[in-house]
Amino acid sequence: MKLLDAFRSIRGRIQYGTLLLSLLPMLAIGIAISIVAYDLGRDALRARAFEQVTSLRTLKRDQVVDYLAELRNGVTLLAQARSIRVQVPKLIEAVGKIGADVPPAVARERMQRFYLGEFQQEFAQRNGGEQIDVKPILEQLTDTAYAMQYQYIANNPNPTGAKGKFAGLKNDSAYDSVHVELHARIDDFVVAYGFHDVYLVEPSTGLIFYSYAKEIDLGTSLLNGPFAKSKLGDAFRAVRDNPRSDAYFVADFAADYVPSYLDPSGFLAVPVQDGDKRLAIAIVQTTDTRLNEIMTFDRHWAAVGLGATGEAYLVGADSTARSLARGFIEHKQDYLKQLRSAGMSETDAKQADAKNDSVGIELVRSFAVTEALRGNTGVSTYINHRGENTFGAYAPLEVAGLKWVIIARFDEAEAFAPITRLLRNILLFGLALLAVALAASWYFSSRLARSVNQPIQRLHGTVQRLADGDLDARTGIVSNDELGQLGKALDGLLDDRVNTLATAARENEQLNHSVIEIMQAVSRLSSRDLTVKVPVTADVTGAISDALNLMTTQTAQVLSNVDAISGKV
Repeated sequence: MKLLDAFRSIRGRIQYGTLLLSLLPMLAIGIAISIVAYDLGRDALRARAFEQVTSLRTLKRDQVVDYLAELRNGVTLLAQARSIRVQVPKLIEAVGKIGADVPPAVARERMQRFYLGEFQQEFAQRNGGEQIDVKPILEQLTDTAYAMQYQYIANNPNPTGAKGKFAGLKNDSAYDSVHVELHARIDDFVVAYGFHDVYLVEPSTGLIFYSYAKEIDLGTSLLNGPFAKSKLGDAFRAVRDNPRSDAYFVADFAADYVPSYLDPSGFLAVPVQDGDKRLAIAIVQTTDTRLNEIMTFDRHWAAVGLGATGEAYLVGADSTARSLARGFIEHKQDYLKQLRSAGMSETDAKQADAKNDSVGIELVRSFAVTEALRGNTGVSTYINHRGENTFGAYAPLEVAGLKWVIIARFDEAEAFAPITRLLRNILLFGLALLAVALAASWYFSSRLARSVNQPIQRLHGTVQRLADGDLDARTGIVSNDELGQLGKALDGLLDDRVNTLATAARENEQLNHSVIEIMQAVSRLSSRDLTVKVPVTADVTGAISDALNLMTTQTAQVLSNVDAISGKV
C-alpha cells in the first residue's frame, strides 16, 4: 500500500520507476543466463556421467570375466594335479574303513548332539535367529556319513568356520594317512585361489569322500543324500553327465546352501581324469568375497573417483544381488530400512543383517535390471529398486553359463551436484550483485528524484508564499536545466510584477496626497482664504490643482479690483 502511495508523487514515480527500469532488465538477463548455463551444465554433466558409468561397467565386466576364468583355471589345475590324481583312488578305497573302531551308535549320538547344539547355534547366529529343522538331514545320513563327520567334524578341535585347518587324525589309518597328504596339497590351492571348500566326489555314488572345509555335507551322497538337490548337487550331476574330459559347470551364487549356513556361495565342477578314466568330480565352493572386492574396488569407491554414491554391482537371473551394494556396506541399517520399505521381508532383512551380506537375498528390480535381463545394453536415467533417481549403464553378462546383469550407477543428485553448486553460487553472486545494483540504483534514483523534486517543491513553496501575500518570495533555483529555467523565469516575472505593484502603490500614495492637499485647499477656500496655493503634481490632480490655483488667483484679483473700485466710490 505504501508503495502504491509512493507512485502518486512525482518523486516516487521517478525514484521507483527508475529503480524498476534498471533492475528488471538485469533480473531478466540474469535469470536467462542462469537458465541457459544450468541447462548446458546439466547436459554436459549428464554426458559425462553416462560416459563414466559406461566405462565403469566395461571395466568391471572385464574384471569379473577374468575372475571367473581364474576360478576355472584354478579348479582345472587342481583336478589335473598329479598328486590329486594319485591320491584320489586311494582315498576312495579307504572310505569304507573310516571309523571301524567307533561303534555306529556312538557316532550317531555324538553327531546328533553336534547338529542340535553347535550347528543350530551357529545357524541361528548367522541367520538372524532363524532355526532349521535338522531331523530330515539326520534321517538321511548313512553310517559312512556319520563315521566321517564324527571323525573330522565332531572330533575336530577347531571352531565352526575353521574346521578346514584340521589336516587329519594322524592315527595312521588308511584314509587318514592319504587325507593328511592330500589336504596339504589342496590347501595350497585354497590359499592361492580363495576357495571356501574343495570337494572330491565319487562319480557313480555321488559320495563326497573329501571336503576341505569339513562341513555337514561330508560323507553324504549328491545322488540321494540330504543335499542332492542343492546347487552343489546340480554342479556334480552336470559334470558327471558330461562325458567330455574338459567338462565344466558353474552353479550360480545363492544363499541357500544349508551346510554353509546359507552363506552366499557358488560351485564350480570339473572332472578328475586319468587319461580316459574318470576318477572323481572335483568341485570348489567359492564365496562372494572376491567378487565383492572386485565390484567395490575393495571398498575404496571415493579413492577411484566414484564420489559418494558411484558403484557397480551384479544381479543374477533371479533378480537377486550377486554382489554387495555400496549402501549396504557403508550404511547398512539405513539401507535395510530402505529395502524393508521397498518390500523386503523382515526375515530376509534380519538374515542379511546377521550375515552382513545381501547376496542372494536382496531382490533388485529396476528398469536397468529388466532391460539387461532381456539382453539389452544401454545407459539411461531411471529410478532404481530403492526409489532413487539414478544414472546407470547396464548390460547382460553371460559367462561360464551364468546369466548375470552388470550395472554401474551414480545417484542423479550427485552427478548434478556440480551444476547445483554452480547454480547456487550464481544465485548467491547474483543476489550480491543485485544488492549492490539495488543500492546503486537506489542512490542514483534518489539523486535523480531529488534533482527533480526539490525544484518542484521550491516552485510549489514559492507559489504558496505568494498566495499568503509574501511578495518577496522567490524560488532561488540556480540550475540550468528546464526546471531551473522555469524557476528563473518565475523569479523574473515576480520581480517585474512587484516593481509594477510598487510603482502603482507610490502613484496611489501620491494621488492620495494630492487629493488631500486639494481638499485642504478647498477647505481653506471655503473659509475665504484666497491666499491658498495647491501644490501642482504630475499626476491627474495636477490639472485640478492648477485650475484651482488659477481660480483662486483670479478670484483674488477680481475681489481686489472690486475693493479698489469701491474705495474710489
